[in-house]
Amino acid sequence: PWSRSIPTRQGAAWAAALAPVDAQWTWPSSCWRSPRWSCDDGAPAPSLRMLRDPSRKSIETPWALAIDAELHAVFGERLAPHAELHVVRTSADLRRLSAPNLRGMILRTEQGVDPPLCARFPALAVIATASAGTDHIDAAPGIQVLDAGGGNADGVADWVVLTLLRRFGLEGARPRVGVLGCGNTGARVARRLHTLGFPLVLVDPPRARRESRFTSAPLDALFDTEVLSVHVPLNPRGTEDQTEAWLDAARIAAWRRPFHLLNAARGPVVDETAAQEALESGALASWSADVLVNEQSPDPALLSALALVTPHIAGRSDDGRRGLQRRCLDAVARAFGLALEALADLPALTLPCPTFEEVWPFLDRLSGLPSVDAHLRAAPSTYKSLRHAH
Repeated sequence: PWSRSIPTRQGAAWAAALAPVDAQWTWPSSCWRSPRWSCDDGAPAPSLRMLRDPSRKSIETPWALAIDAELHAVFGERLAPHAELHVVRTSADLRRLSAPNLRGMILRTEQGVDPPLCARFPALAVIATASAGTDHIDAAPGIQVLDAGGGNADGVADWVVLTLLRRFGLEGARPRVGVLGCGNTGARVARRLHTLGFPLVLVDPPRARRESRFTSAPLDALFDTEVLSVHVPLNPRGTEDQTEAWLDAARIAAWRRPFHLLNAARGPVVDETAAQEALESGALASWSADVLVNEQSPDPALLSALALVTPHIAGRSDDGRRGLQRRCLDAVARAFGLALEALADLPALTLPCPTFEEVWPFLDRLSGLPSVDAHLRAAPSTYKSLRHAH
């Protein structure tokens, strides 16, 4: 049963509440950064293999790592015996850093990287991020980028389920849900919704091309759904399997009925202007978002139009943060061939409730989504501070 493979508090909650389901939806491993809609499944994770070039970037002693301050507090002591550590908090800290022997960076989404920054460190070989997405990293050629995909997928999947149940309830008819992107998060969303009786349409053409055992529904099958849940990475315009502005005016118009949109992936996957116009015209029944195009200074008019808005916190649970940290450390250890003690899981949460109907009121109340939504609408400028405080 899928629930047995989640040794965390969220996993225990779902294991207590939900029955085992068909093993059709597998949980992909952490994956290599490339244009994709989901993560590879089954095969050894290439993101955890560093292709060393001894003639160019061989590891020398002493060597250095730049590490985010929060991550340093969690596992810096494990790395300190192996490398000189430079603690950074912002991108500006990285740009001020003077470390010609810097071989790696261990970052979060708060620190952006571009080719000119990479050029300042000739020995730089690896950039690891404790996040599922890598759109904040534009690495120079030859530098390996490692993500922590899947580390916080349970939290994001829970956000989707809670948002759907708040709108449709436990007893009402189950709408047909289209899941766009069936990787780490999309697969978890599909399992939860399948267990709760929602009809599903799973769409992930890139994964279907990679995996013979996965079958993707055609894209136009989404146009018959009543709900669209988006779980794709942000692939810029002009790249293979582009997802930037994937949901534009033309695709919205192709839907055969007004539909509900849930986006907990990346804001730019949705053309926000087209979506706002669709809300006004009735082509879009509702729009719930955990991510926006402009998260630094969100538009108050956009916030007021959304059915639910949260400040990019879907994956910011205790378990989600620990999962990202653990996968990031594992990636760094494998990339540099270090024998490091793994981060332990948080203690499991045991729930006495045997059914989801009994668990649901607790999940709904403890999620805090309604209060965060209300706070953000009242004070859009608090988007960033709300996210960090969650």
